[in-house]
Amino acid sequence: MANEIQFDAGETGLTDLYCAIRNRSNQYHNGSAFESRTTITWDTEAKIALAEDGSSGWYQATFNNAIATGWYFIEFYQAADTTAVRLDDDLLTVVEYYWNTDNNTLYELGAMTADMVENDGGTLRQSANALEEAPTGSGSSPWSASEKDDLIADLAGVKAITDQHTFTGGKIDAQVGGMDSSVLTAAAFATDALSSDALSAAASNQIRDNIYNTQLPKSYAAKGVQPTFAQMQYMTHGVVANTKADLPGLSMEVYDIDGTTLVMTYTLDSADPTERRRNT
Repeated sequence: MANEIQFDAGETGLTDLYCAIRNRSNQYHNGSAFESRTTITWDTEAKIALAEDGSSGWYQATFNNAIATGWYFIEFYQAADTTAVRLDDDLLTVVEYYWNTDNNTLYELGAMTADMVENDGGTLRQSANALEEAPTGSGSSPWSASEKDDLIADLAGVKAITDQHTFTGGKIDAQVGGMDSSVLTAAAFATDALSSDALSAAASNQIRDNIYNTQLPKSYAAKGVQPTFAQMQYMTHGVVANTKADLPGLSMEVYDIDGTTLVMTYTLDSADPTERRRNT
């Protein structure tokens, strides 16, 4: 990857912007390793030139991917002369980042403007103003290193999951691939568990239409066997619509919906029957 370092200067055409990478031990990266600020050559080793992206007012540079995963400060400067000098140049802002070598990504924690930074004998430190505006972790204290690490790990986990999906109109475009057997239980369908608001009108109409307009598989239950819902519908239809009574023989025949296939027979109690019982 490239151009992980981004800086919005709000002005186009600048050629004197640069940045430097500092670790939490207040050492600056010289292009290959971190080095003390007292020995590093600032203009040729610490300085990372920022190039404008077109005419956007945004300036960028590539973070050295040989640097290990961890927390780093990036200091943004505007040079006072052709040669960069740390204590002479205008410090614009300091931003703390978490650098992740797994995906070569910089995660920004927060920025400090010039009035939030003080120079303590050549060491840049957060001023009282910075501490007042610092985000807090547990309680009212500033974020600890472990809290920051935990936050970044959590965010990276969320990003890893969301990166697997396509977003359409701000929503995840995905399908349910499977559902645990314990998700839809009898309790889930108890009274008021699924209210009228739980399903859209379109979904409710689709369920209704599927029940009313889908042909049932044709089948008839054997004598003495508990019928399924579909079998019961066909058996009831046959008794109502396709029957033939043989009163002298005290029997009644029930036919399939085709009108010719015999599917059930009943025995009548008399020629003027008051009851019938299934025979086959």
